[in-house]
Amino acid sequence: MSKIITIIFALSFSIINANASVEVAKKIFPSTVLIVMEDNQGIILGYGSGFLVKENIVVTNHHVINGAKSGYVKFINEDEIYEIEGVLAHNENRDLAVLQISFSGKSNYITYATSPPEIGEEIFALGNPMGLEGTFSDGIVSGIRNYEDATLFQITAPISPGNSGGPVVNSNSQLIGVATSYLTGGQNLNFAVPYSYVKEIINISKINNFVDFPNVDYQNFANKDSSSTNSLKAMHIGKIECIYVSSCSVGFSINNTTRNVIDSVTFKLLIEAENSPVDYKVVTRDIVIESKLSKRIEIKVSGDAIEYACSSNYQGLNRYKSDGCLKVEIIDFSFKN
Repeated sequence: MSKIITIIFALSFSIINANASVEVAKKIFPSTVLIVMEDNQGIILGYGSGFLVKENIVVTNHHVINGAKSGYVKFINEDEIYEIEGVLAHNENRDLAVLQISFSGKSNYITYATSPPEIGEEIFALGNPMGLEGTFSDGIVSGIRNYEDATLFQITAPISPGNSGGPVVNSNSQLIGVATSYLTGGQNLNFAVPYSYVKEIINISKINNFVDFPNVDYQNFANKDSSSTNSLKAMHIGKIECIYVSSCSVGFSINNTTRNVIDSVTFKLLIEAENSPVDYKVVTRDIVIESKLSKRIEIKVSGDAIEYACSSNYQGLNRYKSDGCLKVEIIDFSFKN
């Protein structure tokens, strides 16, 4: 009889827990946004997450907007997009940024927790990992890590690229942190910026008082994955070789300026004619680059686009100079564990 009572109690507790999770998801999803960042030509650099804290004010990570020139947000499960009108504040050390978006009429603001979370406390993370819009996951606070310039909450709720900037909330749907990073190669080693830092940066933000988009070398917490575009550089772009008109390739080097070993790089190859884009491609390569060293790679490009954009650079024998008609930009990378 006691076993039956125990089983019934356990099932009842699970149902209550599940219902609580459903309520948290229902309450927080309307505040959560997908963030799309673009370069100065409107080409997408990457994706992230964020959340509404005041009318037309969204919080996200510093590294989500780092290196971008513009962008827009979209609320989860909605089609309408809202332009990012400008950056109101950003803090590299805290990995936070405050954005002003065009008028949305939304009032589903996230509220802050009244006290810091405890180790073992249940939490929930919302965001858009790997572009999978509106993903909800649960976990606990597994540690509190004090670094020289910041404190981070270690959590077990999964975080992947695209989750960055998303809200981490408690069972009362109150903000306890902002998803910021994870350790590659580890299990459930994920981190969130404390809600107290969000309150601080919101307090120094002023509507319509815009600052420049950040464009800095991002030195990240705990060797996390980074969206910095400056710590790696594309260098020594060679001549474009075309075997056939439709098949061309170009070689270039990727220089690792960080103190860590890189194991994956995402870059954009842009073909231009008179500073106007003709064609582009975004490529991710698993490539190990030791600290302060470079690796050379070769990538195929559109022969038709090259013939059109680089015709004035033709050198004979199906070779073109890349100067002025081809650019390589680093979009993202990850550190080797």
